[in-house]
Amino acid sequence: MKALSSVVSHYKKIDKRVRIAILAAAFLLVLFAASRMAFWVLVFIFAASVAEIYNAYVRTPLHLDLVKLGTILTAAAYGAPAGIFVGLASTFFAKLFSLRLDFRIVVSFAGIIIIATLAHAFSQVPIKILGISLVAVYYLITSPINLLMGEEPAYAAAYVGSSLLVNAMLFIAVAPRLAGLLH
Repeated sequence: MKALSSVVSHYKKIDKRVRIAILAAAFLLVLFAASRMAFWVLVFIFAASVAEIYNAYVRTPLHLDLVKLGTILTAAAYGAPAGIFVGLASTFFAKLFSLRLDFRIVVSFAGIIIIATLAHAFSQVPIKILGISLVAVYYLITSPINLLMGEEPAYAAAYVGSSLLVNAMLFIAVAPRLAGLLH
């Protein structure tokens, strides 16, 4: 009993943020051991959700987009339902955390459902080609609708262009490595 008391006493001395980080790491470790898919789903949702927090403070058309990467990788590895879940959850939280949650999220949701379904259907295509192609498909579907809903054309062009560039780099440099870890 004294040993447990000592551990609890030591635990209370650790900074609250460090305790939360330790608990989160322990949770992810247990989750990874229990289910690789659940682990990666949470990692993709978390990464994509927090990657756009900068939009809450600075309105910029430059877009650091991790939603499509997580959606396409998850759908290709684990099926369309898992990819759709990652895409919808990370889109919702990214918009919420960046204070950009509005009616246009429905357009994003439709695009996410389409690319996740296609990613699963064409999962045998090399991930570099699949990812870059599906990001382009996403914007070919969503951009005209967003423009009709009042998005500024110059802002939209910079936003889509930067997202395509970021995603092309991610699918060339990062996605092949991540895809190998998912299986």
